[in-house]
Amino acid sequence: MHRKSISNASLWMKGNTILETNLIETEDTSIANEWINILSFPTKEGHRTETTLVNHYLSHQTAEDIFTIDIAEDYKIEEHIKISSGTHLFHCLDNFGIIHYHSSTFEDDKLNALSIKKLNVVFKHFKNSIIASLNQLKLEKEIAISKEKTREIDMISKFALQNPYPVMRFDGDGELIFGNDASQFILPHFEELKWAYATMFKKTLALNEMKVYEQVIHNKHYAFTVRPIQQYNYVNVYGMDISSRKIVEQKLKDEKEKAERLANIKMEFLSTMSHEIRTPMNSIIGSINLLFDSHLNDYQHKKLNMMQFAADNLLRLINEILDFNKLEANKVNLEKIRFSLTETLENVFAMHIDNAEKKNITFELELEKIPVEYVVGDPTRLSQILLNLISNAIKFTDKGGVKVNVQSTFKNDYSIVYEFKVIDTGIGISKEKINNIFQAFTQEDTSTTRRFGGTGLGLSISKKLVNLLEGSLDVESEIGKGTSFIAKIPYQISPNQEKEEKKKRRQVNIDPQQDLRNVDVLLVDDNEFNVLIATEFLSRWHANIITARNGQEAIDQLKSNNESIKIILMDLQMPVMDGFEATEMIRSFEKDYYKNLPIIALTADVTSDDIHGIENKGFNDFASKPFDPEKLLKKLLQYI
Repeated sequence: MHRKSISNASLWMKGNTILETNLIETEDTSIANEWINILSFPTKEGHRTETTLVNHYLSHQTAEDIFTIDIAEDYKIEEHIKISSGTHLFHCLDNFGIIHYHSSTFEDDKLNALSIKKLNVVFKHFKNSIIASLNQLKLEKEIAISKEKTREIDMISKFALQNPYPVMRFDGDGELIFGNDASQFILPHFEELKWAYATMFKKTLALNEMKVYEQVIHNKHYAFTVRPIQQYNYVNVYGMDISSRKIVEQKLKDEKEKAERLANIKMEFLSTMSHEIRTPMNSIIGSINLLFDSHLNDYQHKKLNMMQFAADNLLRLINEILDFNKLEANKVNLEKIRFSLTETLENVFAMHIDNAEKKNITFELELEKIPVEYVVGDPTRLSQILLNLISNAIKFTDKGGVKVNVQSTFKNDYSIVYEFKVIDTGIGISKEKINNIFQAFTQEDTSTTRRFGGTGLGLSISKKLVNLLEGSLDVESEIGKGTSFIAKIPYQISPNQEKEEKKKRRQVNIDPQQDLRNVDVLLVDDNEFNVLIATEFLSRWHANIITARNGQEAIDQLKSNNESIKIILMDLQMPVMDGFEATEMIRSFEKDYYKNLPIIALTADVTSDDIHGIENKGFNDFASKPFDPEKLLKKLLQYI
C-alpha cells in the first residue's frame, strides 16, 4: 500500500487497555469502555474520545478482522461527526484496538480485497508487535507499582520503627500486615474486634477518606488516624496515647462545671436576695403611697417625697443588678414572636411622657420610615433597651428635650433592619469617656453618680441585649450639647401584615368618687406585708376583700363563694401552689365563670422571664409591685 494513496490514518485504543498499560498518563477511569484516538495522520491530534464514530464503523464489520467500507458521498451521523467519502480500511486488533486507513478515492483498487489479502501477513505481524508492546507496558507498570509499593513499605517501616507511638497496617479484611514495637501493647484489641475493624477499613477504603477516632484500651486513651491507601487495598493506622491530654481536658471540664455551678449559685443568691429585699421595699413604698393619701403638712410632704425617691431608686438598682447578672450568666431567653413595631414604640413612648413633663422638657417620637409594621422578634427586649436609653436621656437632660427617631436602613423580601435613635440635649459625654460608656458600673464621672444616681448598669445591659439580638449600639456625643444613642436591630418580616383586632378593654373614665363598692376581690399573696398594703388600698376603695395565702386556698375560696368573686389579684411565687399553677387550674374548670374571671398577676420583677407572654398563661394582665394606687384602681375597673 503506497503512502500516497492514504488521505489520513488513525489508531484507536480501548480505554481499559490504556489504563492497564499507562499508554497515556491519566487517572480518569471513566474512559474504560470508550474508544480513544491515540494517533492521527496527518493532523497528529490524538487522545480524543471517538466512541460514537468507531462504533458506527464497526457496525459495517464483516466476520474478518480486516474489512473495507466504500462511501460515495460525505454524510453526518451527528451534527459534529462527519463521515468522509472514499475508501476506508480497518484492521481490528482483537478487542483492544483498531487501525484505520482512509483514501479519498471511491472504491480505491489499492485498498481492495486483493490488496488486503497481500497485506494480511504484514498486518498479523504488526498486530503481534503491538500486543507485545502493550504487554511490555503492562509489565513495566506492574514493576513501577511494585517498586512504589516497596518504597512506600520501606518508608513506612522506617517511620514506624522509629516512631514511639503505635503504627500498624491492615488489609481490607482486618488482617495485620505490619505493626511496630509500640503497637504490640494494643494489637490484641484489634485482633479481638477484627470483625468490627474490617467493616471500618472496607468503608474507609471505599470512600478513600481518612477517619479519626478515639478509643480506650487497657484504661488508656488513644487517638487513632486511619489513612486508606486505596491503590494497594490496605490502611495505615497511626495511634497516639492521649491519656495525659484527657486528664487535662477532664480537669478543665470539671473547672468549667464548677464555675457554672458557682455562677448558678451566685444567680440564685442574687435572685433570692433581690426577692427578699423587694418584699420589704414593696411594703415601704406601699406605706409611703398610703401616707400620701393622708393629711400632711408641707414638711411631712417634703420628707415623704424624699423617702419615695430613695425607695424607688433602691428598687431600680436592685432590678438593674439582677438584670445584669442574668445577662452575665447567659440566662436571658429571647422570644421570636410576631408583634407590631409601631404599637410597641407607642407604648414605650407613653411610659415616659409623665417623666418628661415633670422636667418641663420636650419629648417626641418620630416614625420616619416604617415600611413594615409586623416583624418577628422579641418585643420585650426591644422595650427594655429603649426604656433604658430613654430613661437615661430624660435623666441627663434639663433643658431642650428628647427625641426618639425610628427608620428602616435595610430591607429585602425576608428581613429588615430598624434604626432606633434616642437624641437628647443633655450634659453630653466627653471623648475620653465615650469608649468606656458601655462598661458595667461606668458613668461619665463620679460627680454624675452623685448628681443623678444609678449603678451605671443601664447602658451595659442595653448593649448586651442589642448584641443578643444580633444588632449594634453606638453613641455620638459632645459635652454640653447632648448625646445620641443609635441602636440597629435586624428582624424577620412577618408574612402576615394584617392588623389583628385585639380584644378591647372596657374604657373607663375614672371619677374621683368611683370605687370598688360591692365588688368581691380575691387577694392571693403569701406575704403579710403585701397583703396588709393591698388590703389598705382595697378597703379605701370599699372593695369586699377575700384573702388566700397560696393557689390552693384561692381555688378553695372560689368554690366556697358561689361565683361571687369578680376579680383576682394573684401573686406568682407562693408555697404549696404558685400563681401559674393556680391560674391554669382555674381556667381548666368547665364553667364559663372560671374561664372569663379576670385574673391580674402581681409581680415584683416585670423584666423576669415569667412575665413574657403572661396573657398566654391564663392571666388577663399584670401589675408590678410596688403598685401605683391610681393605676391599679384603673386596671381593676377596666376588668370588672
